[in-house]
Amino acid sequence: MESFKKLIRGSSPQVIFTDTDQSEMSAIAQVFPGALNKLCYWHTEQNVKEHGKGLPQAVIQGVLRKFKAAAYAPTVGTFFEAKTELLAMLDPESRMYKYMAGDIFSPGRAGRWAAFVHPGLHTLGIASTQRVESMNCAFKKLVTRTGDLFDLDRAIVGKVSDGKIKAERRSEGGNTPRVPISRHKSPAEVMKEKIRGYFSFIPAAMAHERCSTNAKEDAGVMIDACVLHKTKIIATGEADVRRYSTFSLKV
Repeated sequence: MESFKKLIRGSSPQVIFTDTDQSEMSAIAQVFPGALNKLCYWHTEQNVKEHGKGLPQAVIQGVLRKFKAAAYAPTVGTFFEAKTELLAMLDPESRMYKYMAGDIFSPGRAGRWAAFVHPGLHTLGIASTQRVESMNCAFKKLVTRTGDLFDLDRAIVGKVSDGKIKAERRSEGGNTPRVPISRHKSPAEVMKEKIRGYFSFIPAAMAHERCSTNAKEDAGVMIDACVLHKTKIIATGEADVRRYSTFSLKV
């Protein structure tokens, strides 16, 4: 958390969404004492589903609908109305009822996920950690032993653009189409593939010798390391900057 604070140059977020990880919540309280630590709606909903295992599907779906109504209730009145209707669906002696009444809807817990508690809180329409986890999921697929920075750059640009358009469309009340990630190959990528072709005999030989997957991946990384990409600006203009790229092999 201290590293994150340094990354944002000592500023303090107004609101931070997390799951119910106590160590994470304690760190936020210590490093960012002025920030509101709201609980992720999606994670809280998953906890409700987990405690509702064994109940009829119709009951679970009804509980989830009322829980969502309570989470996004604009006033304290509509919040308690949804809470009352939710608890009425459950047996007071059941494990689910005790969990919802004593934990989820407890004052300390509900204050972290219910929207009415902090009216007007600016969260850019965010109520969960899903956007961060979606970004993290995209990165995990690319940050590997054989990962490519070109694809990582596309993923970052695509995710940021996707989030921007979603926020704009949500504020306008329209649909939120996804932004496709560009697959156009740059001159650098084309040259990189060409250089790889010169060394195609290496992975072929390793496959013949039945080398391990890690060994073959390491060999691929070493081949990529042979490519030295230098960029030099040779012309500037109002419309664009032309770049001249040269490639050579390290020997």
